[in-house]
This record gives sequence, C-alpha cells and structure tokens, in this order.
Amino acid sequence: MPTVSVDKAALFKELGRDFTTQAFDELCFEFGIELDEDTTDSQRPIVDGVQEAPQLKIDIPANRYDMLCFEGIALNLNVFMQNKNHTELPKFSLKPSSPQQSIKVDPETSKIRPLVSGAILRNVEFDQARYDSFIALQDKLHQNLARQRTLVSIGTHDLDKIKGPFTYEALPPKDIEFIPLKMSEELAALSKTRDINAEDIMKSYEKDRYLSKYLHIIRDSPVYPVILDSNRTVCSMPPVINSDRSRIDLNTKNVFIDVTATDKTKLEVVNNILVTMFSKYCGDKYTIEPVKIASDHNNQTRVVPQLDSRETQAEVSYLNSCCGLSLSPAELCERLKRMGYSASPSSEHDKLKILVPPTRADVLHQADIMEDVAISYGFNNLPRPFPARAATIAAPLPINKLADIVRLEAAMAGWSEVLPLILCSHEENFAWLNRKDDGNTAIRLQNPKTTEYQIVRTSLLPGLLKCIRENKHHRVPIRVFEISDVAFKDLSKERKSRNERHFAAAWYGKTSGFEMVHGLLDRVMLMLKSAFLTRDEAVGAGRIDGYWIEELQEPTYLAGHAASVHLKSGDKRIMVGSFGILHPTVLKNFELPSPERVLEDDYDIMDHPNESQSSLSVSLEDMDLDSADFERRCRDSPISRLPAELVIGIFSKLGSPADLQNCMLVSKSWARNSVDLLWYRPSTDRWKKLMNVIQTATKRDGFFLYHDLIKRLNLGQLKYEISDGVLISLAACKRVERLTLPGCVKLTDLSVREMIDGNRSLMAIDVSDLECLTDVTMNTIANNCYRLQGLNVSNCKGITDESLVAVAKNCRRIKRLKLNDCSQITDVSVMAFADNCHDILEIDLSKCVNVTDTAVYCLITRGRQLRELRLPQCSRISDEAFLQLPSNEHFDALRVLDLTDCNELQDAGLQKIVSAAPRLRNLVLAKCRNITDRGVLAITKLTKNLHFLHLGHCGNITDYGVSHLVKYCNRIRYIDFSCCTNLTDDSVSMLATLPKLKRIGLVKCANITDRSIRALAQLKPSTAGHSYTNSLERLHLSYCTNLTINGVRTMLRNCPQLTHLSLTGVPPFLRDDLLRFSKDAPKDFNDHQRDVFCVFSGPGVVDLRNYLIESYPSPTPSDVDIDDDDIRAVSDSGNLPGPSAGVHIFYPPFPHHILQQMNQMNNSADGIHRNHHAEQGITPGYGPPQYHQPPIGQQPLPGAQLGPVTVHGVQQPQGPHTFLHQATPQQQGHRHTHTHSLPGQQVIWTPPPPAQYLVGMHQGPPPPPPPAPPQPPQQQTQTEQPQHLDGEVPLTLNQLSMPSDAEQLDMSVDDEEIERGDSGGR
Repeated sequence: MPTVSVDKAALFKELGRDFTTQAFDELCFEFGIELDEDTTDSQRPIVDGVQEAPQLKIDIPANRYDMLCFEGIALNLNVFMQNKNHTELPKFSLKPSSPQQSIKVDPETSKIRPLVSGAILRNVEFDQARYDSFIALQDKLHQNLARQRTLVSIGTHDLDKIKGPFTYEALPPKDIEFIPLKMSEELAALSKTRDINAEDIMKSYEKDRYLSKYLHIIRDSPVYPVILDSNRTVCSMPPVINSDRSRIDLNTKNVFIDVTATDKTKLEVVNNILVTMFSKYCGDKYTIEPVKIASDHNNQTRVVPQLDSRETQAEVSYLNSCCGLSLSPAELCERLKRMGYSASPSSEHDKLKILVPPTRADVLHQADIMEDVAISYGFNNLPRPFPARAATIAAPLPINKLADIVRLEAAMAGWSEVLPLILCSHEENFAWLNRKDDGNTAIRLQNPKTTEYQIVRTSLLPGLLKCIRENKHHRVPIRVFEISDVAFKDLSKERKSRNERHFAAAWYGKTSGFEMVHGLLDRVMLMLKSAFLTRDEAVGAGRIDGYWIEELQEPTYLAGHAASVHLKSGDKRIMVGSFGILHPTVLKNFELPSPERVLEDDYDIMDHPNESQSSLSVSLEDMDLDSADFERRCRDSPISRLPAELVIGIFSKLGSPADLQNCMLVSKSWARNSVDLLWYRPSTDRWKKLMNVIQTATKRDGFFLYHDLIKRLNLGQLKYEISDGVLISLAACKRVERLTLPGCVKLTDLSVREMIDGNRSLMAIDVSDLECLTDVTMNTIANNCYRLQGLNVSNCKGITDESLVAVAKNCRRIKRLKLNDCSQITDVSVMAFADNCHDILEIDLSKCVNVTDTAVYCLITRGRQLRELRLPQCSRISDEAFLQLPSNEHFDALRVLDLTDCNELQDAGLQKIVSAAPRLRNLVLAKCRNITDRGVLAITKLTKNLHFLHLGHCGNITDYGVSHLVKYCNRIRYIDFSCCTNLTDDSVSMLATLPKLKRIGLVKCANITDRSIRALAQLKPSTAGHSYTNSLERLHLSYCTNLTINGVRTMLRNCPQLTHLSLTGVPPFLRDDLLRFSKDAPKDFNDHQRDVFCVFSGPGVVDLRNYLIESYPSPTPSDVDIDDDDIRAVSDSGNLPGPSAGVHIFYPPFPHHILQQMNQMNNSADGIHRNHHAEQGITPGYGPPQYHQPPIGQQPLPGAQLGPVTVHGVQQPQGPHTFLHQATPQQQGHRHTHTHSLPGQQVIWTPPPPAQYLVGMHQGPPPPPPPAPPQPPQQQTQTEQPQHLDGEVPLTLNQLSMPSDAEQLDMSVDDEEIERGDSGGR
C-alpha cells in the first residue's frame, strides 16, 4: 500500500471542516482508505528554522492511482461526503490550440521505447505546496504503476522555454548532447572543455544513489530515446533525466508533459491521472490542451489525452445479492454518485447504465462497481442476516478430491511429487517436445521478462524433464510425478482461457522404464475402479466400462514405443492420456541421455566422493563373454542380483584404480557400473598418461564411449607441454563438467573454443594466465555453458567487458568468479555480474584498477548471497563504496573482505563496513594507511565473529586500539600488525591473552622486546581445563632488533605447536650455528637480503628448539631484564621501586597448605594494602592479594623468599614485608611487590632449591587490571588489635607451617617435563 503524506490543515480546509483524529480515521475507513499516522503530537523535523506543519499519513489502496496526491484525496472525499459544490466529479474538457502541438514519433524508437503520449496545462498557478504535490505524484506513479520507470516514465517541461512541434527519436548516445537537470561536479567540470553527451551522463549517474537504479533500462541499447523540440534542443532522455533547459519552477505557467512507455494501457492511465489531478490549477479550470501523436509506422497516430467517460453496465440483482441489499435502481444510482460515477437505470431489464470517470482506471468489472456500492452504503451498515439454511460442512471440490486420491496413490507406489513453475518458454513447451504450435493453444505473456517464462504451460512434461535434468546427478532411478493445472486458450470463456487438471509421471534410470510407467497407470486406474479392457471389449456394444490402450504415433515419443490411453464410460469413448519412451531428440533438448544408449552411455553416474584418477580402459572384446557357464554363474550369484545403485555404491568405496579395473573384467554389468568411476576424473599429471587418455577417448570401436564418461579434466600439471593440437584431440569430450587449464600458455582461442563449443554440461572452467585468449572464447562460453557456476579468467589480458557482459547475461548460475589482474575490465562487466548472477558467492577482483565504488556498491547490495569479496590493489575504491550502503539492511552472508592496498579507505568507510556486514570473519586491511585507532574501535563491533585480521602497514594504530580489540574480539586466531611501529610490549602482552591465537605477525615492530616474547610464550588453560598449553603456530618477528636468544628460547620451549618462526634481520640469530637450521633464502633475493634472511619452518623449528635448550642453560640473573640501578635503588632507599617501575615475579609451585594460609593472611591485610596504595597515590584495581599455582615452564631465578626478601643478592631492609599478588588475566604468571610497615611477627619461608623465581622489569606502571573475581569466603581467625598511634590498624600474621621434606620433594619440577611442556596442569 502506498502511503501519501498531506498537510493536515490544508486538507481540512479543502474539505470545509475540521476533524478530530478519530473522526477523520472513521471517515477514511468508511471510504476504504486508512489513516496511518497523525503527526500533530509527534516530533516533526525543522527545516530552515521552521518546524514542519502537522501531516496526515494515509495508506491508499494500490489500485487507486487517482488518490496518490493531495488533490485526488481531497476531490474524492468531497464527493463522498457530498459537500457543497462537490456533489460529483468535475467534467474535464479538451481545448486544442491553433496550431495544435504535436509529437512526431521516429520508427527507430520501436527498438527501445516505442510509445509516447503527452498533454499541456496552460496558465498554471503554482505555489510551493502545489509544486511539491506535482513532483510527488510523478514519483508515486513511477514507483507503483510504472514499475520503477521500466513500463512508463514522465517528463515535465516549461513550454515557454522550448518550442514545438516536438519529435520523439532514438539516437546513438554520442549524438545526444545536452545539460542534464541534475549535473554532478564531474559533469560540470567536463562541460567546460566540451559538450556533454549521453555516454558521459550515464557514466556520471552510475554513482548517483537515486538515478543509478534507472540506468539499466536503456544502458545496453545501441540507441537511447530522446525528445527534441523544433530547434533540435533536447527536452528529455527518458526514462533517466530531463534537460536543464526545460526545467519547471514556481514561475512556470505552461507545462508540457511527455510520457513514454512500453505498455500502451499504462501509458494512457498515467497521462490521464496527471492532467486530471492538476488541471484544477489551470487558468481555465479542468481544461487540458491536447497533443497530437504522429506515429504512422505503427498505427498509433491519435490525439491525447482521451478524457471521455467509459460506459459500462452492471446488473442490479448482482449488486444487491453480493451486498445483501434490496435497493432499487434509483437508490443504487445515488449510492454510485457518492463514488464519482454517473449512473442511470438502463432500458434493459435489471441493468444500470454507468459512466466511469477517466480518473478511475481501476474499474474493470462489475465486481469493482459492487465494491463501491458497499463502500457508499457503509460496510458497517450492511445487513447481517442469520443464514436461512443450516450451515453445510466444508468439503473439497470434486476435482481437488480426485487429485488428492491420485496423488496419494502415486506417492504410495514410490514416486516423488514435484512442483515446477507453471510458466515456461515457448521452445520447452513445443519445439523441445517435437510439437508444433497452432497459435490457438498456448496463452502467451504479452511482456515476458525473460525467455524462460514466455507462456503458460499446456503440458506437465517440460516441468518434469527440467526437474530431472537438475537432479540427474542423484541416484537412479528417478521417479517423479505432478498433479497440477495447465491452461489453454478458450474464446468461449469470459476470460478467454480455461484450466485443466492433469496428471503426469516420468521415470529416469538405466532402463527405459516403460513397464514401470505402465504399472503406475494400471495402479491408478485400478484405484479409480476402472477395469482394463481388451480391444474387442472396448469397441463392442457391451456395457462394460473401463480403459484400454492403443499404439500411438506421436513425435514426442520414440516410434513404436508409445501408446494412447482411452476410456469407455457408457456410450462415450475418449482419449484421456498417453505414455511411452521419449524420443532421443527430446532427451537431447533437455540434456538427458537416450534410453536406447543408456547401457553404453551412462551419464547418470552419481558424484562419488572418491573421484578416481586413472586413465585405464578395458577392452571387453578380450573377455570370454560367450561362455554360457560364466553367464549362468553371474546370474546365479547373489551379487549379480543387486540393484545397480548398490553395486555402484560398493564400487565407490574402492580407492585403487587397479581394483576398479579388476571389477570391470568380471562381467558386463560390473563393467557398466564401474567404468564411470574409473573415468570420472582421469589422471593427466604425466605426458604418458595423457596420451593414453587421448588414445582411449578417441576410440571409435570401444565398448564404451569413453569421451562421454570424462567429467573432470585437469591439464595444469603439464601446462608447458599442452598445445592447441593436444587440446583439440580432447574436443570430443562434450560432457566435461570441470575444465582446468591454468597456465597453459600455448593455448589459444582455436582449441579452447573447440573444447567448449557444444558442451552443455560445463559447470566450472579455469583458464587463468592464458593471455592469448580473447572475447571469442568468452562468447563461446556465453552461448554454450548455461550451467556454469565457476569461472577463473585471471590475467587474461585479451578479454574485454563486452564478452564478460554476455557471460553474465547468459550464465546466470555463476557462484565463483575470479578476475584477478584483469586491469582492462571496468565497472560495466562487474555490474553485469551483479545484476544477473544473484547467487554469486565469491568474487576476486585483485588488481582490477578500473573498478570503482559503484561496482562494489552494486556487488554488495545486489549479491545477497555474496560470501567473499576480494579487492586487493583496487586503487579507485574509497569510502564512498560503503557509505552509500543502506543503513537499515545487513549483509549477513558476507564473511571475507579483502581491501589490501586500498589507500583511499578511511575510518568512516570501515565503520560502515562493520555495521553493514556484522558477521565478517576475515578482514584484510593491509596497507590501508589511513586507518587509525578509530577504525580499530569500529572493528571491535564484530566481537566473536572475527577470526582473521590483517592490519599490516597501518602505522597510525597504537596500543589503545589494540587493547579494545583484544577486549571484545576474543576469538581471533590470526592477526598481523607488521610495520605498525607505534605498538609496544603492552600491545603484544594483551594480544598474548587471546585464547585461540595461532598466528601473529609483528615484522618491523621495533619497540617490542623479550617481554613480548615471554608474554606470547605464556601457557594458557586448555579447553579441557585441567592442563596448560600454548596454541601459537606461526610467529613473524623479522627486524625486531631488541629480541634476545633467551627470550626466543623461552618461547620455543613453551610453544610445542610452533611450526614457523621468522627472525630475519634480528642480530642475535645471524650466527652460523643458528642459521644452519634456517630455510634457504629465495633465489630472487639480493646479497643483502640473503645475509639477513633467517626463517625457521617445520623441522627447522624443532631442531632450533632442541639446540637452544641443550646449548643454553637456564638464564642467570644477568640474563634477566632487570637493571642493576633498580636493584641498587631498592637497597639504598629501603623501598621497592614506586609506580614508575614495577617488579614482576613468577611464582614457584608452593605446597597447597602454604598457599591457603598465605591467602588467609592476605585477606586480613587487605585494608592495610589499600591505605598504603592511597598514600602512594595508587588506585588498585583488584582485591586482597592471593597466591596461586602458576603454569610450569617459566624461567627460574634463585634467591627469593617471603618476609625480608633477597633479590639478586640484595636483601630488603628489616621491617618491610613483601606480599605476593595473584596475577590478573592480563598479567598471569607475575606478581607485584609492595612494601608495608608491619609490626609483629615476621614470616619467612624459603622454597626448596629447585623452585625458583624469575624477576623482570617493565617501564611504567602496569595497566590497571580488571576487578578480580570474588574469592570464596575463607575461614580465618583474627584477634582484635589496639588502634595504632598513626591511625593504622596493626595486624599480627599467623605463623605458616613449614612443609615437610617429602612435600618439598613433591614440589620439584622435572626439567624434562618443562622441555616437553607436560607439567602445566599440576
């Protein structure tokens, strides 16, 4: 339902009274329209400082084109209410000028838009409201009746700026030069250098959000329609744009209206509606100046508009009976007057003479008049009598009941019902079935959109055969049936057509299935209690009813293999159907094999998972096939009685081609069931095998037609040897479904075209890097490969937009398209695929430098199934490609988006991408150098959906963006920040907490140190939760010059799954004893690159790990990243470093009862902690410190203890007490040291020698950790302490019990377990 907004005050003024919202709502309901909203009490927009006046939003029925504007609503409601001076619709009159204006139609317009109409409104008085309503009505008509301008388009012009008579012509785009009504900046700049033509305008409007959706109507036509005045000045180029020369405005007095169309009825309806609604503003009210249309070439010369009322009749009894009324003819006439009709009783009995006004194009039948009678009388006033007779029980129509009975019987017999479309092409219904069209049978669509839907089917057979064609890869036999309607022309009927209910069934298998179809016929007739009759019984005079069959000569069937079905009922004898074996030409037309060749030519083999790769063939002439004993044994053996489907299923489990060859030698039936598996995808990876395939496939006397058995052909392994002559030898393989020819540089159009021509089965073709291919091959694909789903033409420089457009239009099933490095293609071909291939899943446009924002916008908005969109190095793509995406739509199918090196992309475009495609999984933004932290924050909205992120060379990203990315996108598996020089150890430490991280790239991130490496080496809880592991698999650290051997050694030991480590340009690893484990540098590297190359992969990582663990012992204190100055500062001042430097210590494995008592102690000391933090100006983000068991495998360091702590031989002064803090998730495995002045008892516990600490420094305070999870309540005993003099609450710590020797031994960690990483869960 269209919704029309009108000014509330203006409408009430026009109606002559004010209404409350409820009263007006009731009026609308009575008239058959609906008040959707009254904005009086709503927040209305403010334009130029003035708030919009209250609006009434009214829903109009889709067929009431006369009420799509303010004027139409006011006029019809006034007549309905019978207001003063509005008791009937006005009388519209025509007043021609002298000389009369005319439009001469050129015959060339029949190629593009053949029909035109027009009118003139003289002395129009426009104000802003009337002008806006005039434009709005045109838009409403374009959207509804005109079907987005495809059927009709309207142009309005200031007649005083142009001069008649006018001509309507069709000219080449380059010959149409004018300034358009809405000129972009691009056109404005171009107009200063030369005249603008239609090609320039169409190209410019491809980026226009409003006009771009109309360009496709004429874009592909060699000529464009154009209206010219007598001076050859362009007035408009329908259906796209008007000329700026004839622009109308508020000062326009005389309006010239042109209407062009492809549908004559809609053409005149639109013209009449427009002029009748706005002729009230003419100087001579409701008077229109007509225009003469001179169109002799198609007999359309006439004067328009025609505003005479249409005369029709309606039956009084019909109107009364439908409404439940008993009104007299005079009363009915009064009721119809309120609806705008002029009615009077007819001289004929029981009829009314009715004049339908020119505004009511929706009135087509007396049923429409009956509806208006009911509206005028009032729906709520219609009588509601109780039924005079008892209500009957609902029952199906007899024809539906019979159809259900037959449907159930066929299904119970094992047949599957299908429901094809009721429309089909003319060829499918006639020529493909070897039938002729007499012109009086089929109902044609007057304006079919595609050749697939031209007529209403007259037979169910085309639908069944198309259904089998699309499913022939499934197991055979296929048994399908349909019970549905067909339609025929019938001039004796009111609607000139009739429907008939038909039943059809089709069998498709390794045999003809004649007996199966015959059996189904017998079963259905038996169920219908119709006996089978002999010929004598059928032609005799007996009273036996039943059916019989006779031989039938029908071109649809194979001669001598068809029969007609006749029915005898009383004295009536009629033919009710036919059945038989379809003619081979019929099967060929529907791409199905011939039944008489099905044993030798088995195309119905199912798509087996173990596609064999063999070029073996079998000569059955060498077998002892004439041995009666052999055949008898085959017939008697149990396996010989298995259905063919089961035998094929068994053979498909064999993985060896030799086994399949042995099966072929057993018997004929086994050979038939195994040869397809053997030849489904022949092996062609060696020259000898290829020659064997060619020799066998070209055999003419073989038992099988091997060239028809090949479904997949891959010649990529021999790409430098394959020439045109070799490929032409395989041209007989016309049932190849996948043709793979990548890099076969010797091939040209000659052989590839020969290979493709005539192949209707091809579903995927790869001709990448064939630079000799041209449009000839692409046009061959377009003309033959209607089932094509995959196309790869990467680096094919000879292919142009013209041929790709043809492929897009004809191969509409394409799902995967690769156009990499085709720099010659433009938006034209890409948009053609977007417009025609709506099921496209993947498209790759890498290095297509001429592709612009418009093409990308069309791909995303029109390809609702699009999953992968790759646009690397498409330099013309900017934010505009994405900012135009509709804000109220989500493209959930899009999973992969690659925008590598799209330098124009900025944060705004990235934000729109994320909001429009919220389920993106892989996002590649490498070398998008304008991306900042703002863009990274937008990426975080992908949350758990994001798995792969590449932000290499995005140098504006900082730690801030990374911290939010880690917080919200915690399922990232692969991430790359190469050359992001602003990132520090803090970023890598946060990235290390990602639980599923497998690959990270940090090339040239010069700020990172061993702290980052140790963070990445952190062991994480496994998914099972009872052990620790590290999932890192690939690590790229080239040119990170601050790394040391000790840090990498720790990482290698804790990352057992690591298979790739890149350390190019890292000085500590450019040593001969380590480089021997590195891969060899690529051959194209220069000397400097070879000198610094250091990449460990696969076995090299394993060897490097073993070497470092064996050759380098555990790091000494001097190896740890802590400065001596920091230690001396601790010794000199008696305090640990303050907020500017923190000490992180890894825990040893403490005994469980020691940890429990230490936790109780710390829960009690929480208050003192917070007081101390407040004094130091620190705001802690965690609760009381807690001890925990850390992951095993951290670097040990001796000499740490509780109480007075000794670190690196420097003992803390007496008095300070050191508390160990449990690590936050971001700092797992570390502790913070704080000092407090605690009187009372000192607790000292030194771990056994094998358990050691590791101390590491970090610059600046650690990031505030999130609140720790609440701890379970601890049972602890506290004694009240007196208030200390300085306000602190002193605390006496309970003595911790010391572990026994046995417990100390259990706490030791096996060095071998640490190397294996097996002790992480203890």
